[in-house]
Amino acid sequence: MVAFSDGGDLNNELLGGRIDVASTGMSEAVELVESGDVEIIAVSAPKTMKDGAARGVPTWHDLGMNITINHWRGVFGPADMPDEAVDWWQGALKESVESDEFVKQSEALGINPAYVPGDKWLDTIIRPEEQESTEVLKKVGLVK
Repeated sequence: MVAFSDGGDLNNELLGGRIDVASTGMSEAVELVESGDVEIIAVSAPKTMKDGAARGVPTWHDLGMNITINHWRGVFGPADMPDEAVDWWQGALKESVESDEFVKQSEALGINPAYVPGDKWLDTIIRPEEQESTEVLKKVGLVK
């Protein structure tokens, strides 16, 4: 297993034939799938995708692995950021994620975004995934 610093490096290695299989986020792979340069073998989503480039592709669950890996992104500010600034950013991000354009682009990419602010994100996304992710990383030898 090789860890790459970003999706661009990973895609170059995959397209150059130096690696046979890659695990990456849908946003990094969708153009390569649509161009026919790569094929999606499986997705780490909890359910089979109904739309987008991964429509009908089996999940890891379908293949007998009880693992779901969500591909999340966070927006972070300094620890001493004023509450008014935190509130403004959270409101702006929520509004953006709910906009028609964002929803349209998400559907085109076959992704299912969810806006989860601050501590709720830690409690509902990060902490529950921490144990499962650690177990996976131990299995592949990236964590002892």
